[in-house]
Amino acid sequence: MPIAGEAVVSRRLLPALLLTAAAAAPAAAQDPVVYRVPVTGTIELGIAPFIRRAIAEAEAAGGRAVILDINTLGGRVDAALQIVDAITAAEIPVYAFIDPRAISAGALIAVATDSVFMAKEASFGASTVVDAAGSKVSEKAQSVMRAQFRALAERRGLDPRIAESMVDETLEVPGVVEEGKLLTLTAAEAERVGYAVEVTGFSDVLERLACRAWRSYARPPTGRSPSCGFCRTPSWLRSCCRSACWGS
Repeated sequence: MPIAGEAVVSRRLLPALLLTAAAAAPAAAQDPVVYRVPVTGTIELGIAPFIRRAIAEAEAAGGRAVILDINTLGGRVDAALQIVDAITAAEIPVYAFIDPRAISAGALIAVATDSVFMAKEASFGASTVVDAAGSKVSEKAQSVMRAQFRALAERRGLDPRIAESMVDETLEVPGVVEEGKLLTLTAAEAERVGYAVEVTGFSDVLERLACRAWRSYARPPTGRSPSCGFCRTPSWLRSCCRSACWGS
């Protein structure tokens, strides 16, 4: 199991960690700011452009990093994929703080970030794609989601079988999940397999990242953007996305 320090270090964060005592001395007001961005409620199309704007503004302002404060039971497939694209394209580190849950679409968003922090009673996983009635959609769509989870896990150097087992209950990972059960990880379990670091709260996240200054990036009351539209995906997946979700 990786130690906490190892779990939070990403390629993009390494330069920021090479601070000397003298460089860390200025007042907090002069420190690079971490942006705290809420990802709460149902994941829908309006939240994707909101997160893109938050990341873009943090980058333009010279922000140290973005922390996605996640509490969701899931939502739209297309919206989650747009958020994943925004995270992976970011020029500064993007982290996830799960409190108390990142289920379904929320799990995909969390896995896409550079590192995941989880409150002690938090959980994430259970990401099978279903339709509005709660039934599993086609194997073609499930295959795409398995590959997406696998690719994101490999990007972070994590065991891809664990990510895939959040989507496919037929997979078995010895010591982690049995065949026939969809994987949902507690904070302690996620830390044991290297998928997250268990923390006591947001202040603990800041301490582990050696950050003192942070700013809350507020989401509009409606959670929608007038410019949002349907994601550009292949027609077969787009037809699934109109009714498919990861819970809600």
